[in-house]
Amino acid sequence: MLRLVASLNWLIGCLAVAVAVAYPFYYQAQVATAKTAASAAMDQIVQAERLKAFEPNGNVVYFRTNQQGIISGTLGVPLKDAAANFVYDAYSDKTHTLVLRAMTSDAAMRAGQAPLLYTYAVGDVSGFPKEGGHAEGSWERLSGQSVGLLALVGL
Repeated sequence: MLRLVASLNWLIGCLAVAVAVAYPFYYQAQVATAKTAASAAMDQIVQAERLKAFEPNGNVVYFRTNQQGIISGTLGVPLKDAAANFVYDAYSDKTHTLVLRAMTSDAAMRAGQAPLLYTYAVGDVSGFPKEGGHAEGSWERLSGQSVGLLALVGL
């Protein structure tokens, strides 16, 4: 009986160490996938703002996080798959004509996705990328903490 308990203890301990070592890599892959999806959606939203709102009438479309229907309705950008795990908003501030943000939705965070924030700012009309261009924004670091065993070694 003691040999069985000792063997199970070793098995459970080894599995726990394997999970602790592997989890940060899984987490980084999950974050990379989410960032790619949000960046692609943001590219589409920026292009739609330029083509459907700004170029025809010189205005941009502003929307809040609780107005996601404007993105698919007015701008014609379908949000599906991983891009739907983000909420988007568009607003103006003192130095930028248009600021677009993608934030991880509350439902996605409850499901275990990392909190992420992507910001793209258009300073003036020349800030819009050309057709087919890529929107250059920045990812904001919301926490200085690492996950899993990486937090112990300071990575």
